[in-house]
Amino acid sequence: MFRCDPNKIVWDEKLGGGAFGSIHPFRKSPEEKKWVVKAVHANSVTDIIKSMQEIVIGFSCDHPSILPIKGYHLLTVKGKSRGWEVITKMPRMKGDLRGLINNYKLAEKSVDEIDILKLLYSLGSALEYLHKRKIAHRDIKPENILVSDEGIVQLADIGAGMLVQEDETSFTVNTRGTTPIYLAPETNLKTAKLTTRDLFKSDLWSLGVVTGELCSLGRILNKESQQAISAKVEEKLSSKYSKPCVEIILGLLQVDTQNRFTTSQLIQALEINFPEMFLINNKTLFLSENFLSVRLLIEHNQLTGLKACTRSNRENSSCKYR
Repeated sequence: MFRCDPNKIVWDEKLGGGAFGSIHPFRKSPEEKKWVVKAVHANSVTDIIKSMQEIVIGFSCDHPSILPIKGYHLLTVKGKSRGWEVITKMPRMKGDLRGLINNYKLAEKSVDEIDILKLLYSLGSALEYLHKRKIAHRDIKPENILVSDEGIVQLADIGAGMLVQEDETSFTVNTRGTTPIYLAPETNLKTAKLTTRDLFKSDLWSLGVVTGELCSLGRILNKESQQAISAKVEEKLSSKYSKPCVEIILGLLQVDTQNRFTTSQLIQALEINFPEMFLINNKTLFLSENFLSVRLLIEHNQLTGLKACTRSNRENSSCKYR
């Protein structure tokens, strides 16, 4: 647990926010500006326990593509908003994937295939790490995928995550707190009975939906049959991306969980089809300069008159951790 001096948190400066809470910077000392705090208001002990789940999982993870949690603090709040603020310390990231998708739309550019593949490999290895530790993320979406200044992709917000017991083979999953459009077909119900294997594979479906959105810069799926999904993905992506890349994305978007990739199958498919890129020991991958330059293009206002994910509209943007 880290020592949190409330006077060192810039409460008036909000870097992002939503149902999950709010993000604030520390005061601008050379060391503290590398960090932010996420403050989640808790009205009851039950709320505190729920927030602590993300903290416990975050503390236990050590992977380059999972956002680390470096400490937490419980701050008592008095007055009208009485209760507690559960404060979590984490690295300051530049933006999230939602903001970058929006910026690509405004720049009228397509994401390079190399960045699609690096993102798949980084997040695939992060999910492999979580699944081996019996943790399902359960809320993979562009807002929960962060990008650093250096171009490192990190998975964040494991608040909806689920620890699976060794002896659990079938259980009911409550989807409250997750995002319906990214949920796998087998979980897109108020309550769904899943096997452990299916629960982990639902994370792979969500990754496929996010990747398809990054490739097409828009939603590509609705409640459709496998045949319709395959046809739509081929139609929207085959003109811009190689056949192996499209087939890997389709491997994630299989309605039948028996046919859907596992994390190890995803990583293996990437290594077999793109050996020059992925047959390496270090799984810390950096996105290309082109990927990051789109953000810089928007931030320097070179697209005159276009509203983007910049400092001027940060309060209303999905770009957290900026």
